[in-house]
Amino acid sequence: DVVLDRITATREAGDGLAHPDLDRTSSPCPRCVLDAAELRNRRKALHIRAALEGRARNAAASRALYRLALTAAQQEEHWLVEEEQRLRNIPLPSQPFRDLRLSGTRMSIIAPVFQAWALMEKRSGNVSAARDLFSKGAEVDPRHAHVWQAWGLMESQSHQYGSGRDKYRRGLATSPESAALYHAWAATEATTGQPHLARELFHRATLLNRFQTPSFTHWAQLEWRARRAALARALFRAACLSDVSSPTPLAAWAAAELEAGHVRTACLLL
Repeated sequence: DVVLDRITATREAGDGLAHPDLDRTSSPCPRCVLDAAELRNRRKALHIRAALEGRARNAAASRALYRLALTAAQQEEHWLVEEEQRLRNIPLPSQPFRDLRLSGTRMSIIAPVFQAWALMEKRSGNVSAARDLFSKGAEVDPRHAHVWQAWGLMESQSHQYGSGRDKYRRGLATSPESAALYHAWAATEATTGQPHLARELFHRATLLNRFQTPSFTHWAQLEWRARRAALARALFRAACLSDVSSPTPLAAWAAAELEAGHVRTACLLL
């Protein structure tokens, strides 16, 4: 989208509007813009169809569609990198496009395809295949926090806690501002009997994103189990305020109060 915005600006410059960053001679043809839109639409359509087949437990069809979606994403990524480099007058690299590294802050569009495919394989029970796909996604774009998060969660759910922690650490090394990664790691530690570390990680997640409702909620549940009711209620309240449209924090709070025998309080919350 950033590239297309720059292309639009370039075309406007060709209509007589000055643009300081782009040379008028570097303006792409309208057909190039159309090709980019076609590639994006094809990639998204294939991705959606693959996900639907996966949810319907048609693993073979889902794999075939993910392969096509991956090819479309690679073609689109190649076009975007070429266009970015052309607009900056940077010589194109000679290596295949699958090895191209990203410029600026744009995230890869290939990594999410690998992630979605990996999650489908995980749901199908093919953990080894899922690991391979997560690894490829992380290699394509090490900054893609959601790939590391999903990979770490899969390892933790498979009781490979050391491997899960390693994925969280590696993800935070490249995406230190990811509240989602801190939350996933904290949730893992909370379930493995490491409450002190879990508290620290939940705290970091909420500092990075004060609207991180799941972190406030899970942290509150952790404190409630530790019989720190006052702190737990304060965290439940923060969770509710962080997303007033979500019923989850209120439901979790009410369940905690009900479990403690505070029926009237639970009814008032609901």
